[in-house]
Amino acid sequence: FRGIPNKAYCQNFSGPSCVQSSNGPHTFAISTLLANQPDIDTFIITLGDNHFSNPRAIRRELPQLAVPILETGRTCIWVTPTVGAGRFADKSAIIQATLDGLVDVETRLGTTCELVDSYNVGEDVLATKTDRQNMLRAVRRDSMGLHPQGRMATWWGEQVFDAIFD
Repeated sequence: FRGIPNKAYCQNFSGPSCVQSSNGPHTFAISTLLANQPDIDTFIITLGDNHFSNPRAIRRELPQLAVPILETGRTCIWVTPTVGAGRFADKSAIIQATLDGLVDVETRLGTTCELVDSYNVGEDVLATKTDRQNMLRAVRRDSMGLHPQGRMATWWGEQVFDAIFD
């Protein structure tokens, strides 16, 4: 995947219809991102629970990202946040709202994003209780208590890609 282009910033950030750039504090309209990246056929979306912390808002706003992608005939993969011990730790409600939002999208369009669960033990990414304990230790080193640090961040990314390609 190529990086997000440096042009076409959103005029007003009003939710997840704008995507943060990996190379600075800019946001892009999802429609502009899609138009500027015609050769990308699959988008991987992963938002932490610090971005989507209100379950009602998740269900309402998730389609703002998924629907434009799917309406172009492309696919998307939604990766849940990982284990975190920070202030946004009610991940079960976040994951349920994500599932509900993806069902809403499927009801509307007849298709939805594939879900990769990187929170629950025994699911796509965290396969054992040891995985979960290691992830919790790695997350506690983050000042917000949310993001895996060090080698566990790399491990998490590798596990997500393995789940995507399985």
